[in-house]
Amino acid sequence: MKKHRLPALLLALALTAALMPPVPVDAAELLLPVRQEYSGQFRDLTGSWCEDAVSVCYETGLLAGRTPDRFDASGTLTCAQITAVSARLLALLNGEDGSFPAPAAGEAWYQPYAAYLAANCQDGTVRSFLSHLGGADPQSGRPCVRRNFVALLSGVLPEDALAAMNDISVVIDSADTDVVRFYRAGILSGTDAYGTFRGENPLTRGAAAAMLARIVDPRQRLRFTPRSFDLCRDGLGVEPDAALLAVNGEEVPAELFAQRLCQSLLQWNGNAEKAAADAIRLWCKYDAPFRVLAAETGVALSDGERSAVAAEAQARDGLLGSGAAYWRYSLESVSLNLALVRHYTELDWKQGEYNYHQELEARAAALEQSAAQTELLRGLDLRAAYSRLKQTPYPVWVVE
Repeated sequence: MKKHRLPALLLALALTAALMPPVPVDAAELLLPVRQEYSGQFRDLTGSWCEDAVSVCYETGLLAGRTPDRFDASGTLTCAQITAVSARLLALLNGEDGSFPAPAAGEAWYQPYAAYLAANCQDGTVRSFLSHLGGADPQSGRPCVRRNFVALLSGVLPEDALAAMNDISVVIDSADTDVVRFYRAGILSGTDAYGTFRGENPLTRGAAAAMLARIVDPRQRLRFTPRSFDLCRDGLGVEPDAALLAVNGEEVPAELFAQRLCQSLLQWNGNAEKAAADAIRLWCKYDAPFRVLAAETGVALSDGERSAVAAEAQARDGLLGSGAAYWRYSLESVSLNLALVRHYTELDWKQGEYNYHQELEARAAALEQSAAQTELLRGLDLRAAYSRLKQTPYPVWVVE
């Protein structure tokens, strides 16, 4: 639990400003004091998309340039550098001047910043991040990825700093609650019309400046509605409840099978015959057999486990273009797999897990033998579906 909070006056200002469209920067409206003037000294930023954001970050002391006259918006930040930025932000929010002592003899340059975060931030994600900066396999010099910066910023910000202004419950390629929170607050809008986050991409200096500026100046926050994407309708061209398979005598609707089929289309470069066969094999091996074996052995999820799965599935509704029904089925399969491992291990602690996998393989093979494409699936133009998928960021979403 984060214990620090913005002063009431600043919070009221943030909530009011979040209801307004972006307007030019006004120092009187910033959540941090202005410490120096920006007068266009970064020549490489003139007219660029992030010039206003960099101006806010420079004036409040959050970011400096690569050189006195060059910011380098497309350059990346390391894990050590975002540690310093996050520590500086937290210190300024705490009413301090944002200055840090020089490292002690033998210490890394970023150690005073890491020490400040460790002493003043109780967030578990931040502490885990700090633990990986040094040690046998140090991450300090590695390029920071976008999701790490969001995690650190979320960890140091007060709970009441980010008022929601966008009706967003899920990000198309991220189920991370911190990422969703930043989208809702208008700190992030994604890298395309769908709101794709691309959390594993390196964090550029320009993107970091934009996030920081929207935090510090609430009027720079973005109102937007991501373009919708439904994998069944927009990718395959079918309704989610349309049956595409019959496996073991039971119909499999498109909403449960679409992820396997579309990912196989990408894997096989649009080869419809190979993609369909591969998707059916994968479905029978990794999706369907757990329920069959659980029913045979009397293994079932508890009410609490089912409730937790349902809640998580609802939170993922829309992720990768699939609805809550798909995510519930997928998460239940994961939970049943764990429950079956426990069951077989309890029966035979030496051979139980081996016996379980043997039984599972047998069920998967039988399911595949029983699988039959419906007339709808046989008639689908999967090559056209592949072309549609390639025109969207779907390949990026499933890879990341």
